[in-house]
Amino acid sequence: MSPARLAPARAAVLLAAVSALFAATLATVPPAHAATTVKALSLNVWVQGTKAQKPDPAARVAATITTQGADVVALQETNTAFSDAVAAELGGWSAVTQGDVSVLSREAPEDTATFTDGATAASAKVGGVWYYSVHLSYDPYAPYELCDGRSPEQVDASMTKQTDQAKALVGWARSDAPQVILGDFNSPSGLDWVEATKDQHCGVVYDHPTMRVFADAGWTDTYRVAHPDPAADPGITWSTDPQYTEQRDRDRIDYVLTLDGAGQQLSTTASEVVGDWADPDWISDHYGVLTTLGTG
Repeated sequence: MSPARLAPARAAVLLAAVSALFAATLATVPPAHAATTVKALSLNVWVQGTKAQKPDPAARVAATITTQGADVVALQETNTAFSDAVAAELGGWSAVTQGDVSVLSREAPEDTATFTDGATAASAKVGGVWYYSVHLSYDPYAPYELCDGRSPEQVDASMTKQTDQAKALVGWARSDAPQVILGDFNSPSGLDWVEATKDQHCGVVYDHPTMRVFADAGWTDTYRVAHPDPAADPGITWSTDPQYTEQRDRDRIDYVLTLDGAGQQLSTTASEVVGDWADPDWISDHYGVLTTLGTG
């Protein structure tokens, strides 16, 4: 065979080898997380569901999660045994717990972490997004202070324990991926305590400092993205108990907050307050917050 006829054959062999090498290289590169939709639920389970005095509280919480179609769940007032029991009821879910907070996920997390330095958090990285469950201090409680006639300046000074917790969490949060903080913050929002709603807040307009810490750090309040008018949609999450009717006992203190990261954005498709005191499976004195997120 002449050299002229050998050249095309050699070129074909070389091209095939290069193509095979390129395909093998691609196979070893981790795929980017595709754009997807995730339902994230925050739920305070009221001392492992014991306060509601209903049997099988873990099964009831699992039923609530299933009904809401959540993919990632942040629990507060839980413990390792209770969260593991809920995950087992859901069948194959994962749970990571620190203190009285947990993150449960339908998918196995890519990574987990816990935090105890000035605040407590459990976290799991799922689908390329970090999810944190948090539970901030309830004492002192700003609405009680304000409704009892203390000045905004006095309340600012008394809330330092809670604001220090918020600052610790903001400082610990990761930067390698988008992030979602879910939990019982035990603080209303300055987005809610505005002039248009002061008649529902003991006549007070107040920019609550704890939630201001998160806002100043760039975190987005997903419920207020979906419902920008606090007068039309107050979004009250505490208390579900109908015996609590005073203004000081009716506020939005549970949140799903987001922060973009590592070149990825999180979008809020929907956010709702969920739960019903009359529901036989509901075991909390809080309503839950369910946010549908677009990721990727």
